[in-house]
Amino acid sequence: MTNVFILGLGEIGYSNAKYYLEKGCKVFGSDVSADARKKARAIGVHVEEKIGYINLDDIDVFSISVPTAVIYDAVEMLVKEHKILDLPKDYLFMVESTCVPGTCRRIWEELFEKKRGIAHVPQRYWAQDPYGRGVRRKRIIAASDDDTFIKGIKFLKDINMPTFPVYGLEVAELAKVAENAYRNVMISYAEELFGVCKELDIDFWAVKEAIETHQSIGYLLEPRDGVGGHCLPMAAEIMCDLSIFNDIISAAIDADKKYRIFCRNQKGV
Repeated sequence: MTNVFILGLGEIGYSNAKYYLEKGCKVFGSDVSADARKKARAIGVHVEEKIGYINLDDIDVFSISVPTAVIYDAVEMLVKEHKILDLPKDYLFMVESTCVPGTCRRIWEELFEKKRGIAHVPQRYWAQDPYGRGVRRKRIIAASDDDTFIKGIKFLKDINMPTFPVYGLEVAELAKVAENAYRNVMISYAEELFGVCKELDIDFWAVKEAIETHQSIGYLLEPRDGVGGHCLPMAAEIMCDLSIFNDIISAAIDADKKYRIFCRNQKGV
């Protein structure tokens, strides 16, 4: 039986835990939120408020599923307070949260001092179906070194997780951020088209259906209440901060803001 420790039992960590349990793993976890701990405990996760109560010597896989902004600090805590670099097992250490490109390499070089490997396996989470379309979807995987790469592929294969290997931690990090930012842009485009249709008194849904007959488009996303959730807006902001080449994404952010104002001012939208 594979022992998995998940740090962070929010939306991503919880759905990961549920899947790992189904695949026969023994899952341990910790989270700062009492509600998250209670929810995870209810499905069979061995949960502790304090990580020190968990015997980390027995852990085969560490999964980091905390919010993007605190990934580095969370791993630093594991290294400095819980001495995970000194553990006897040749464990797999993987980050499943979305990362700002460069985060995993910083962890590997600065915190791990290249003594342990790190894999990045970003989860493709979708809030409306976090289990069916959030966990078991083809996963991008990259690692700091060949041994960790092989261990990561093996673990994911053992739990029936399809993978798409890439070489370079930054490739995996940027791919995850970019795919979320791309979806942000597509939603913002649909919102803007909806506004155009409203202004011209043209049926948006008829236009949408007509557009979707084009073989290169297929499906146009729906405008709802604005770009929702946390992941898509965050990814767009990260992309804007990474480079001066951010005109389209910046415009999408502005378009979404305008659409939200439009919705507030339009009865029945």
